[in-house]
Amino acid sequence: MTGKDLAKLYDCLSELERRQSMKLIDKKQMKRYVAAHGLLRIVLSAYVTIEPKQISISRTPFGKPVLTDYRHIHFNLSHSHHFSYIAISYQGRQVGIDCETVRDVNHECLAKFVFNPSQYLLYKHLDSHIQRIQFFSMWTQKEAFIKAIGLGFQYRRIKDIQVDINISQSSSVTNTWKGKQWVTVPLKKGPEHSASFCYENGRETKCKTG
Repeated sequence: MTGKDLAKLYDCLSELERRQSMKLIDKKQMKRYVAAHGLLRIVLSAYVTIEPKQISISRTPFGKPVLTDYRHIHFNLSHSHHFSYIAISYQGRQVGIDCETVRDVNHECLAKFVFNPSQYLLYKHLDSHIQRIQFFSMWTQKEAFIKAIGLGFQYRRIKDIQVDINISQSSSVTNTWKGKQWVTVPLKKGPEHSASFCYENGRETKCKTG
């Protein structure tokens, strides 16, 4: 991305987002923040037909971003390093999306905290070079669900979230929460990054990635 492209995306940001970007000391992080949030506003502007920087975004009590003036449109953003994903629902259905760069972390310790016994057993029996990829795939599925229902880490039953554990191919998984069905779809399982999308089942839901 050229400096000119980044400047155009910066112009799309709200004053609050501009101040937030300036707080990021790491220049790469700042550029990624500007690119992801600027792109989000451009995509949203296609649905609300107003200028990107004029879109008002507020947050729920649990921190989920929402469109202040267009409550029938729901969206979610996730970015990690140079990967960004955006989910949009324009018929009142909640959505969540998460992407993570596959990296060296203590996933053995984290797996014990977030996986239920059957999920952890499968994870433990994988070859070491596959374990890391599968961990991030399963993690992003759980995170996408938590983001979709809008509770973030206030949701305390993370082990109970069902995920796709198929290594060779991906399939959707349905969880139930508050009497509604929430469908989680792994979008990407790979050595560089993983991404998953979750939506409140019912009407049409559209997901944009970039």
